[in-house]
Amino acid sequence: MEVAPAIARLDDPADNAIPEAMRLTAYRVLEEVLANVQRHAHAREVDVSLDLDANGRLRMIVRDDGRSFDPRTRRSGLGLVSIAGRVGQVGGTWSIESRPNGGTTVAVTLPIAARATAGPA
Repeated sequence: MEVAPAIARLDDPADNAIPEAMRLTAYRVLEEVLANVQRHAHAREVDVSLDLDANGRLRMIVRDDGRSFDPRTRRSGLGLVSIAGRVGQVGGTWSIESRPNGGTTVAVTLPIAARATAGPA
């Protein structure tokens, strides 16, 4: 797992600048992505990186070297629906890419400041 220094500064235990709703959303989304990797990809390696994008949003990227799939024929199972719902609830975005024999990459972008309507993830 790679955590950029900018994220580490925001995630200071004494003075946390990441709203609890955003932290919980990021945690639950990562939990679901990793569960999908375990269930479906059978990967040998998974890389997770956390960073801030140019607009100061939390960017989480999960790459695996497992079994890929054809994104044009993917079915939206409960895991992907859960990810979409959690990310959308807080005004974030996400994408999933899979390449034949190249594993899968899930990219999630979440605003650091919680929207007023965002509830617990």
